[in-house]
Amino acid sequence: MITMSTYTVNHILDEKKRILVREFAGSVIMEDVIDAWKQDISSGIVNTQLKGVVTDFTNCKNNATMSELSQISDFYKSHFDIFRHFKHGVVLDSPGVAILLMFENNYADIKHKAFCTNEAAMEWVSH
Repeated sequence: MITMSTYTVNHILDEKKRILVREFAGSVIMEDVIDAWKQDISSGIVNTQLKGVVTDFTNCKNNATMSELSQISDFYKSHFDIFRHFKHGVVLDSPGVAILLMFENNYADIKHKAFCTNEAAMEWVSH
């Protein structure tokens, strides 16, 4: 089965709080999520000066699977020089939150946390 992914990412930067919100829309697979990170790092919008990043998947179909979590973990580890500087809150509908909670338990060295609401994620990355 081939899954086609078509997605967009809207970026909202709160310069005062140093928080970037990335809102995904459409349909994504793990490769898309990694490609979006690569583009954001390459463009400089994701950088070591950020306090936090909120990635919101509530307006998209996230087709990433549990077996693909090692891909994002490998990506985070290969860019740890950037990711270690900020918190990353991920907003998902259930059951995606359950998968991400398992990820959090296995990769505690990354400041990464799952949320059901954007507000909760913003509160966490702000402190």
